[in-house]
Formats: sequence, structure tokens, C-alpha cells
Amino acid sequence: MTLNLSAKAQELDTHRWKNRVLLIFAENDNNPTLSEQLKALNSDIEGLKEGKLIVYQIFPTHYKTGYTHSHETIKPDESLFKKYNTSSDPFKVILIGLDGGVKYEKYGLLKNSALFEIIDGMPMRKSEISKN
Repeated sequence: MTLNLSAKAQELDTHRWKNRVLLIFAENDNNPTLSEQLKALNSDIEGLKEGKLIVYQIFPTHYKTGYTHSHETIKPDESLFKKYNTSSDPFKVILIGLDGGVKYEKYGLLKNSALFEIIDGMPMRKSEISKN
């Protein structure tokens, strides 16, 4: 499955072949699982950099980039949330690979250990690791 969005595809496409993208969906900024997810991501900034991971926080009416609650630019948009959060679950994460394809989806908190295990199992990541 390739990431295929209309209005926001261009922004997400800028990451293709450069970064992996973690899309975090929540009903609002006060979602407790969102807070836990952001706290987990912030506990391993080096791991995020090493895994070439970019984070998007996506809400029903807007989205933000980054893995903190502050200093992100809020960008109005409804298409990302509607396209990928098709259930009534209040929290979801989607991992997009370097090729732009959806590699993993989960409803609920994604622990860093599981996230990095998924990334490290990707063929391109294995190639990156062997080069280092």
C-alpha cells in the first residue's frame, strides 16, 4: 500500500527516500495515549534520528509536525485524518517506510522497542546498519 493523499501528498512525499514517517492520529491534543506516545518518542531522540523518523500528529481538523506538544506549526487539514483513521478508535499510529508505503498500523500506544524493531527489520534499514 503506497501513501496516496491528495492535498497533503506533496508534503509527505518530500520525505520519500529520505525519512520514515510516523503518523499519530488522535481525537484531540489532550488524548492521554498521545501524551504517552510523545513522551516515549522524546525519551529516545537519538533513536528517532538514527531511524530517520519524522513525526506527524494528525487531528480531525489540523495536523502538526514534531514529537512534542509545543512549538509545532498547526496546519489546517481534514483529509489526512479522514483518510487514515477510518475507525472510531481515539488513537492510532501508522509507520510509513522510505518508499512511501504503509509498513505498520496499530491502534493504541506503540512502544519505542517495538517501533525500532519494526524499523530495524526493514530491508533498507538493514542495509543502512550494515554500511555503518
